[in-house]
Amino acid sequence: MDKVDDKQLLSEGLGMSDAKVEDTLANASLIATIREVIAEGGNEDMAGWGKAYRALIYDTATRFPKKATQHRPLFMKYVAEGKVSRDRFPMCCDYFKKLQYKSTEEVTAAAFEEACGIGIEVSPEEVERAVRSAVEASEGWGGYGKALGALRGELKFAEPLLIKEAADRLFEAKFGPRSAAKKADKSKKDGKKKPAPKDKDAPKKVAVAEAAPEEVVPLKSVSFHKPEENVQMTDALLAEHLKRTGGQVRTRFPPEPNGYLHLGHCKSMNLNFGYAQREGGICFLRFDDTNPTKEKHEYIDTIIECVHWMGFKPHKITYSSDYFDQLFAFAIQLIKEGKAYVCHETAEEMHVNREAGTESRWRNRPVEESLKLFMDMRKGKMDEGAATLRLKMDMKSNNFNMRDLVAYRIKYAAHPRSGDKWCIYPTYDYTHCICDSLEDITHSLCTLEFDVRREPYEWLVRALGIYCPPQIEFSRLNVSNYMMSKRRIIKLVESGIVRGWDDPRLATIVGLRRRGYTPEAIKDLCERVGITRSENLIDISVMEDCARNDLNANAPRAMAVMDPIRVVCADYNRGCIDVEVPNFPSQPERGTHKVPFNGVFYIDRADFMIDPPKGYFRLSPGGKVGLRHLFLSKDKSVVVECTGHTVDDATGRVTEVTVVLHELEAKPKKLHYIHFVAEGPGNTPPQVAEFRLYEDLFTDPRPASLGDDWMSAINPTSEVVLPGYVDSFVAGAPVGSKFQFERVGYFTVDKDSTSELMVCNRTVSLRAASSKAC
Repeated sequence: MDKVDDKQLLSEGLGMSDAKVEDTLANASLIATIREVIAEGGNEDMAGWGKAYRALIYDTATRFPKKATQHRPLFMKYVAEGKVSRDRFPMCCDYFKKLQYKSTEEVTAAAFEEACGIGIEVSPEEVERAVRSAVEASEGWGGYGKALGALRGELKFAEPLLIKEAADRLFEAKFGPRSAAKKADKSKKDGKKKPAPKDKDAPKKVAVAEAAPEEVVPLKSVSFHKPEENVQMTDALLAEHLKRTGGQVRTRFPPEPNGYLHLGHCKSMNLNFGYAQREGGICFLRFDDTNPTKEKHEYIDTIIECVHWMGFKPHKITYSSDYFDQLFAFAIQLIKEGKAYVCHETAEEMHVNREAGTESRWRNRPVEESLKLFMDMRKGKMDEGAATLRLKMDMKSNNFNMRDLVAYRIKYAAHPRSGDKWCIYPTYDYTHCICDSLEDITHSLCTLEFDVRREPYEWLVRALGIYCPPQIEFSRLNVSNYMMSKRRIIKLVESGIVRGWDDPRLATIVGLRRRGYTPEAIKDLCERVGITRSENLIDISVMEDCARNDLNANAPRAMAVMDPIRVVCADYNRGCIDVEVPNFPSQPERGTHKVPFNGVFYIDRADFMIDPPKGYFRLSPGGKVGLRHLFLSKDKSVVVECTGHTVDDATGRVTEVTVVLHELEAKPKKLHYIHFVAEGPGNTPPQVAEFRLYEDLFTDPRPASLGDDWMSAINPTSEVVLPGYVDSFVAGAPVGSKFQFERVGYFTVDKDSTSELMVCNRTVSLRAASSKAC
């Protein structure tokens, strides 16, 4: 393999396109990693590499956990033997990421095979049977989301796309087309059939699957042009730009301050700040504040806070309004050069004429007339809607955005920053590209919907004769079961369906933060999704897995009980003792904490049954269990045996359980351990808590695609509140503290907590689609 040069390896060995080869050749570190991965696989015969093996080489080089590379040779051995498929790759990465602190001696091949289903092939027939059974148990399309989630848990080693395709086909065969079902539901509500309007916020419908490695580039490997390679109208423009910047990479994150940032913004933020930092450049945080009627200081303050919380430090915080004087001067220049004119068409007339490609009857009015009228607009001599300034572009263009865009409109509204200085405001399309130029942005990174706006972007800066930043588009981050539309999030907030912009069920950054997601988990998601031009919908399970990986490594273990049952040890007489609990069981060096035990404690209601089914190993009459971490004497296991229980006659619920303790020299076989929260010295009650258990806010993976019926997909059980207790280690923890409640899930302390009542939000369960083990 050493005799094969890099270009030949990438093009012939991995089958990369010429453009991809050139990009990768610029990344010496990645090429070195690719060669290491190939060597670890032991198969250096490029002619014998199949398409799947090539893809897995690249996947492993770019996405295998950095801190677990000691286990990569074991993984590549299975890849080389053809025992790992591409759909199983993410599961394998997650497995090894959890073992990043383990040595190679501590990780066995057998454990890897069992955890990742190596050698297990789920046939299409097995998928078909399972999906058919789920469809038969469903009552219609309304149960689609729940059924799909359950199937993914049941068939965890099956190809996700295979499950989805079978579900789509069998649901339609039994219940008819989904669109027809939606229309039928709609007609029942309003008594007439009416097609749902096309939703501009709906993401393109594609399968929930990852794009091919040829299309997806992780941020750490993304490679754009160099600043000196920016093509300009003249060499002088480029030379002047480079003189001002010194050849430095410059990006910007440009949110509009008309709402809260959401998950979709995180990808843009991560790319703009991350790429600039990687290249030794700078990134501006620029507010596109050109619409004073929708902008608030509240949004500006929150956006700044979210950017800092994500771990990014802007080189400078700027505002489009900083450039209002310059933007106005440029407008005057365009009018004088015959490239802009004042138009009196109404919004409706303008839309009709632009659709038809019909020029405004004011398009060719004299320059002096447009100058005078524009000054009248500036001085407040015209009513709102009476006139606009339009750019004289190309009304016959196939690109609708080239048909004489509006540059200025009249708005008698005070601006959050400039006050009443202006009564005309520039549009986003006019402002954005000019601000990019004035800030000498070298990479204008934006999402794919701006692809059609690249032409007017370039037309305007070139019409002004100023530096033209190159625009580069990438796909948006769309995650299933979330709503990204600001106007619809506002409706959820204003209607009281959620607690506010920071409700833990929302995709807003403040909501994700309150739920317990960390910046590291969100960045991990962005890295996994990568940079691509292919629109896709990322399954929410990927995002949840990012949270688990981060919290598993950083959230200390504690104990909490929900819907508790009081338990009394009838024969306990040792007083209150301290029980030592490891913060991270697999890493003893990270310390322990102590919780009390005095013979009166509480357990989850789910951990006791009067008449348990077969296979139930928790506490029941006459049954025995162990209590986690409890040792009364050195090297002796403690077992509690249920000797009685009390039932409330009115409710039929168990109110108290009586047990006796046994100390055993050896740990019994098949003993199941449950967790507990005990009373303190003098029977002091434990810390009272409220647990908010969150599920997806929407039952449909694509709620935006439902049109006006999107609120019909709201999950009525997306928030379940349970009472309970937390142990003394958790009591009094600051807001935002994160814990893994043993056998329950990952939780964070909510801002609603008080000294009397701790409120804990469930971030994610311990495992995907899992319930507590029996």
